[in-house]
Amino acid sequence: MKLYTDYVDIMHEHGLLRQTFTGALKIWTCCGFAHLFDLLNPANILEIGRCDGHSLGLFRFLAPLATIVSVDPVPRGHAQKVIDFMDKREVASTMVDFMPRTVFIDKTSDDAFSSGLVKDLGPYDFALIDGDHTFEGAMRDWKNTKPLMAKNGVVCFDNLEMDCGKVFDKIDDYETVKPFHINFRKDPADGGQYGFVFMGERP
Repeated sequence: MKLYTDYVDIMHEHGLLRQTFTGALKIWTCCGFAHLFDLLNPANILEIGRCDGHSLGLFRFLAPLATIVSVDPVPRGHAQKVIDFMDKREVASTMVDFMPRTVFIDKTSDDAFSSGLVKDLGPYDFALIDGDHTFEGAMRDWKNTKPLMAKNGVVCFDNLEMDCGKVFDKIDDYETVKPFHINFRKDPADGGQYGFVFMGERP
């Protein structure tokens, strides 16, 4: 409870709370990711699909010193404002001598992967696939992301209730991963159903 209210209060206090925020990150979503990040302690995070920066801000809040690589072909200024604020806040509060890295790649995921930009910054402990939400797009993102994951990394699929969720249903075909479906939200009809793929043992 406190995690969610703290994060929302911070965003609101600094004028970073957008109308879509409460629909994108509800209390059970925040607490669910908080628990996962406590277990993973991710150093490198890959996000495919940035939008207004709601999940990006949350990941920075939960992993203040991680390198986050965020891929989206249509840059939105609000996401930059969120991460600028979160980075400055972390540096001020911890007295660290460096700025946590957030790398914005303003390309389609196909272009970002083919250019080698995403690969060069890996391997990743955590990845979120939240791109165009088509089956074809999510399948390409999965196949491109899988070899870049750390041995015990976790890949998260968002919006399993959409066409992209069919990709998650097929992941049983891969012998090296352990898919796990969880819904952080109280009402499945509310959307935002998440599927997690554990590359190694579940933490």
